Amino acid sequence: MTEEDVFVGESKRTNAAGIQQIAHVLKGMNIKAVKTELMHLLCGCAYLNSKTMIIAPELVNAKSFPGFKFISIPKEETYAADALYLGERKVLIPSGCATANAKLKEAGYRPIEVDMSEFWKGDGGVTCLNSPIYKLL
Repeated sequence: MTEEDVFVGESKRTNAAGIQQIAHVLKGMNIKAVKTELMHLLCGCAYLNSKTMIIAPELVNAKSFPGFKFISIPKEETYAADALYLGERKVLIPSGCATANAKLKEAGYRPIEVDMSEFWKGDGGVTCLNSPIYKLL
């Protein structure tokens, strides 16, 4: 979710009919489908703020988000693309992703690293362990 759009991964798991159902429930919101092979779109990209996303370009095509700025994560650190923006330019990321950490800092963010090693074994990421609350206008 961004301030203006709701991006939904279109895959084998969530097809066009599923996206139409989401659009029906979220009437009045701008729903945009993003083709992906991922089980969860958040495994390959995450919205931070100010039209900026952290993204693993090997997993998600940046062209799906026209007008956005990107912090691209290298292939060996794609796990860090599943990040959680906490506000005040703080971003929760898994520990051990030095390049992602440095790129976030370079872009003016404050990465907060957390040990996700046990959750990673079960294919869980930072966003899997959080329940963000969105204010819908």
